[in-house]
Amino acid sequence: MYSIYDFIANHLDVNKKLKMATLIIKFDDLCENPAKLIDKILEHTELPAKKFEEIIKYYVKYLHKPTYYTLDFSNQDLAYISEVTKNSASRFGY
Repeated sequence: MYSIYDFIANHLDVNKKLKMATLIIKFDDLCENPAKLIDKILEHTELPAKKFEEIIKYYVKYLHKPTYYTLDFSNQDLAYISEVTKNSASRFGY
């Protein structure tokens, strides 16, 4: 199965300029360590962290995984999702 994630990974693999200009951020990592990844984003975009101190403080405080819903997948559903997405997911470090 070919996904949008494979499309992106394929383009990053063959286009060095695009790869240098792209920073892939995993949502889970961003939620677990927002300060570190926000710093990484600012560094990648060559933006001065000093100008974003208040915004950084806000997101460090409030950025987290959603708590307003829970997923109700069966073990069979999770196994299917894992099987279908494993190739694409592995390309992005999952």
